[in-house]
Amino acid sequence: HGDFHPGNVLLGRNGPVVIDWVNTMRGDPAADVARTRLMLQVASLPPGSPALLRTFDRLGRAAFRQQWWRAYRRRHPLDPGLVDRWQVVRAADRLVEGIAEEVSALLELIDRDASATS
Repeated sequence: HGDFHPGNVLLGRNGPVVIDWVNTMRGDPAADVARTRLMLQVASLPPGSPALLRTFDRLGRAAFRQQWWRAYRRRHPLDPGLVDRWQVVRAADRLVEGIAEEVSALLELIDRDASATS
């Protein structure tokens, strides 16, 4: 998919439907998983988001991310180390998008990875 995150899933009459296939590409599934995991970790809500959504985001994001990661790995076993290595690449990719609210978290993630590998 290339940009899979909760904002690209709509609940339809027949269940969830994935939208926004513009960035679809062929490649390593671990790269897509790393981007999704990153988005669940650092993505900011759009300005003016309703208070209820901001509260849910603050309280439920980490729990949702952990449950999603466990469920994904049960269904599609991946090497977690490979996803971790892709995560720093995807963080740099996300940094280029220039979302001011995410810059410090992305730089921290990249710096933490650089420190761990040196």
